Amino acid sequence: MTVTNLLFATTPIVGAGFFGTIWQGIKNGFVYALEGIFDLTNAIHIPSYVLALFIFTLILKLLLQPLMNKQLRSTRMMQRLTPEVNEIKRRYANDQMKQNQKVMELYKEHNASPTAGCLPLLLQIPILWALFQALREFTPAHPEFYKFFWIPNLSEPDPTRIVLPLLAAVATFLQQRISTVNAADRTQKMMLYIFPVMFFFMVQGFPSGLGFYWIFYSLIGAAIMIPLKRKWAAEDKAFEEEQAAKKAAEAEEKRKRKAEAIERKKKNPKKPAQPIYHTEEGDFVNDVDAFDEEELDFDAEPEEGEDLYHWLARRGIRVKRKKMRLHPYSTEEEVVETCLMPDGKEVDIQSLRREYQALTQPAAAAQPPPDLKTLLGLGKKNQEQAEKANNETEG
Repeated sequence: MTVTNLLFATTPIVGAGFFGTIWQGIKNGFVYALEGIFDLTNAIHIPSYVLALFIFTLILKLLLQPLMNKQLRSTRMMQRLTPEVNEIKRRYANDQMKQNQKVMELYKEHNASPTAGCLPLLLQIPILWALFQALREFTPAHPEFYKFFWIPNLSEPDPTRIVLPLLAAVATFLQQRISTVNAADRTQKMMLYIFPVMFFFMVQGFPSGLGFYWIFYSLIGAAIMIPLKRKWAAEDKAFEEEQAAKKAAEAEEKRKRKAEAIERKKKNPKKPAQPIYHTEEGDFVNDVDAFDEEELDFDAEPEEGEDLYHWLARRGIRVKRKKMRLHPYSTEEEVVETCLMPDGKEVDIQSLRREYQALTQPAAAAQPPPDLKTLLGLGKKNQEQAEKANNETEG
């Protein structure tokens, strides 16, 4: 089924009841607007329905542009946040739920939405549909001007089936190329080539007037985007400079607090701190109090050679051993470790252990899982037999 037949097949569904009345009103509104604009072109002695379509498209594009700007701002913000998103994915590589939660919180904080780019495209579908039906049924008041060079009737498809569809494909590609915010993004790169091909085949079955509408819409959109992209490039540069200055100020403030803490220690030496590790049941395994408040950093990464418990203590997270029944029907208890977060919540140590391993041993995650022979010990046995035979040969 062609695109033309598909649109006609769904017409009876829309044409019933209250919504059908509204839909007919929208189509009539397009027709009245087109005739009114044609009268304007006639008044300036350039009578042309194609020119009227251009003016109609320009007005419609300007009305929809604020929505398009909102979508583009959201897309640009997502591009800006890409380094932070990558950092979250690296930090929580072993906790997919936590990773998704942090990413969504970041998007919400900066008013960015991954689905914002779909709305302007979805809004174009009913407009194209209404124009398709309106132009297909349109009876111009001045039929002698309802044509364009090789096209005798704008209500019919391009008789060549090539020229107008090719122009529509080129205009679509140009608009997509200029409007693409992040050319490295896989989805946007794919849409850059899929949309032109899609509209090439669609316009072959469209009324020629609708083909001109899409060409004008794409070219006007590309023209609007050129100054906007220049403006946004300047804003992006200012944003990057602001972020760099903010990070430098945070690093300087952290260095300053650390220096002040060292000076206070020199002036007011404390008693020797208790050992960091305790093994008695019920005691904390690590000693958060061994650190000054200025030294605690919940987002700190492990330092070279730093073990799990010391890293957690430096983040203000206490590790405690306690007896627990691992099964509700079990009578035996085992000593397990739990983490007490700075906000008082108690969490399992395993998630923090995985985070620690991801930060200190990134290469370990990339190692392939052991094969079945290794798991069953067969590989080791075969290796020992080979070494034994080798030693007997050498002997």
